Amino acid sequence: MAIEEPAFERTTVEGANEVRRYAPMIVAETWVAGDLSDGSNDGFRVIARYIFGANRSRAGEGSERIAMTAPVTMEARSERIAMTAPVTMELPVARSGDAQGEVGAAAAAGEGRWRMHFVMPSTYTMVTLPEPLDPRVVLREVPAQQIAARTFSGFVTNARVAS
Repeated sequence: MAIEEPAFERTTVEGANEVRRYAPMIVAETWVAGDLSDGSNDGFRVIARYIFGANRSRAGEGSERIAMTAPVTMEARSERIAMTAPVTMELPVARSGDAQGEVGAAAAAGEGRWRMHFVMPSTYTMVTLPEPLDPRVVLREVPAQQIAARTFSGFVTNARVAS
């Protein structure tokens, strides 16, 4: 069974590493807190519930199952804080477009924040995608972009990220 992948063009390939130019796409995403393992597990479950039917169909009543696509992506949240005098530090604050995750508590505990994306099948638009029932799931249009990728199969681990 073939799984849809977003359209891209490889611009550079060196072994398992490549640079890809992706066409615009729509993602369902959520923000989660924790280490890499907990974040990927929690984020995956939140979005999986959405595509497996925890949604409200815009075509009529009920819910709708959405086909799984590849790849599932996850990124760490990081931001620069300007230097001031006296030196101060500020906890990250949720911005417009972020899911309503608990930012301050996670940052204070030294945990990371992760954004998990599922790319939506290309047959959908923002108007036709079912509405998420979970407020942590946000649908977002992603413009065309260039991304460095490392191909592998299986789950992401700290060792894979470090290599």
